[in-house]
Order: sequence, then structure tokens, then C-alpha cells
Amino acid sequence: MRLLFLLVLLGAVAYAGWPYYELMQLDRAVIHDDERALSELVDIDSVRRNIEASWAPARAEGQEGPGQWLAKGMQTLSADVVKRTVTLPWFRETVLERISGSDEDSLLPGVDFACFEGPTRFLVRYGKLGEQPLHLYMDLSFREWGWRVRAVYPP
Repeated sequence: MRLLFLLVLLGAVAYAGWPYYELMQLDRAVIHDDERALSELVDIDSVRRNIEASWAPARAEGQEGPGQWLAKGMQTLSADVVKRTVTLPWFRETVLERISGSDEDSLLPGVDFACFEGPTRFLVRYGKLGEQPLHLYMDLSFREWGWRVRAVYPP
């Protein structure tokens, strides 16, 4: 019984520390401009979809004519802009320019908050609330078997 308890406890500690380890890996990839490691830690397609969703204008449901046409045109334009600009180098530059309290060897001192939001969702916040912080949302991916950044919310 003790062995089972010890195994469960070790598993819980390992699970709780896993996203923090991935955050350290992300830190190294950003600092050393390692695009291969960034591509493994950042799901850039998911980041694009989240940014598109936040930029997309409200659809003109039930409207006919120019209102609906303009809304669809804006959605197409914003999707094209996001696809062209939201890349791994954009992610790296966004993180680097928004981090305060970091040094040239690590971005971790700039982390003001890092905690689970659920069993498979982890939030990292660079900067204090009310001071335009940068939020990185990491989700546990069972397909890639690791934590990956799926959303970025800069101010």
C-alpha cells in the first residue's frame, strides 16, 4: 500500500512539474533562437486561429447586402494578415519585446504568474495585471505528448 501511495505521489509531482519544465525549454528556445525547438513547443496554427477569432468582426447575421459582404471581406482580410504575420519569428519577437525583468540568459525572471487553469491547461503571464501583460496558454497535447503554447494574448 505504501508503494502504491508513493508511486501516485511521485506521478502527481512529476505531472505538476511537467509544464514548468516545458516553460524552461521554451525559455531556452526563445533565448537561443532555436526555431526547431520553438516549432515543437508552439502550435503556431492554433495561435493563428485564436488571434483570428479575437480579431474577427461580428458577423452580420440575418443582414443582406453590404453589411454582410463587408463583414465577410473583413474576416477574409484578417485571416490573410494573421497567416502572413503570425509566425515563429513573430512569436519569439513578441515574447522578447514584452518581457520585463529578464536578462539575456533567461526570460524566467519576467514570469509573474504560472499556474494550472485546469488539468490540461497552463497559464503563463509575463507582467503584472493592469500593466498590459503577455499571456501564454499552454495545453497538454496527447498527440505530441507534451505541453504546447496554443494561444498568445498580447495587449
